[in-house]
Amino acid sequence: MYLNTQLGFENFKMRLRSKIFVDKSMIIEILNERVDTDERFICITRPRRFGKSQLTYLLESYYSKVVESAQIFSQLKISETESYENHLNKYNVIKIDFSSVAISDTYEEYIGRVIDFLVNDLEEQYSSVDCKKYTRLWDKLDRIYMKLYQRDVLVVAINYSDKREQHTCAIRQVDYEQEM
Repeated sequence: MYLNTQLGFENFKMRLRSKIFVDKSMIIEILNERVDTDERFICITRPRRFGKSQLTYLLESYYSKVVESAQIFSQLKISETESYENHLNKYNVIKIDFSSVAISDTYEEYIGRVIDFLVNDLEEQYSSVDCKKYTRLWDKLDRIYMKLYQRDVLVVAINYSDKREQHTCAIRQVDYEQEM
């Protein structure tokens, strides 16, 4: 779990250096078409070992505003599309990788750990905003928005795994102006 880090980008660059790399960047075009629409919530389900984690690295690398990935993406198919530059490195990205959270005894403990990780990341990333008095994650996000007047979108890449199946929620767009 993390907010605006370069870990996904580093993982994506490592995949690009592999002998076998399949350019799946055109999925970004599908996602770009859905930004700022009612169809902005997308869930991709695939069997185990089908590249869902790789997809999250791709999305983090493309959308995250804390990386400079134009040089890499200019060599991929997505660079030939009309929307390519409109969304490249423009957003805050929160990635939640549920497979990296230790299995707890209860659902409440499990989700509590996820929220704790997110809260810690938010407080570290936005240390200039005093949001310690707020206890709920959403309240902290609202406080950060109100203080910094951020008009950008948070893209959340979620990678979830259980013993039966795995899921990747490719994009969850949070538009503060509509949600508030």
